[in-house]
Amino acid sequence: MLRVPGRISRQVLVGNDTSLTGVVIGAVTLVAVNAAINRLIAVNAAAARIFDGRATTVISDGRIVEKALRRLGLRRSEVDQAVRLQNGYDITEAGLGSLEPGGQLVLTLKPSEQGATKADVAELADRLRRIETLLSQLR
Repeated sequence: MLRVPGRISRQVLVGNDTSLTGVVIGAVTLVAVNAAINRLIAVNAAAARIFDGRATTVISDGRIVEKALRRLGLRRSEVDQAVRLQNGYDITEAGLGSLEPGGQLVLTLKPSEQGATKADVAELADRLRRIETLLSQLR
């Protein structure tokens, strides 16, 4: 192939050019395109949906969404493991489970399965104290 000095040859971009210059040009091109796409995704929601995709619901009301698993190529055991890694005991505890574009499984527990926070306990203790105060005033 005829190479013109100062120009990128077609073989570098498409073919199997193994020269140091070809490798450097290829690496720089990949890094630049990756950086440009990452910046575009960071500032543009439409671009993020196009390049990253959307979350897929894989658990609904404590049950596996089989159609979604087939489409994603996942096995039930993989979802079970992901639930356990997030300190869940069983899929039935989850009200909603979605697989995010980055591969993270995000779970929302059913209200009956959610634990109480310190603020919840403090509020109940305060209410109990007020009830005790009212009861002692009635005596």
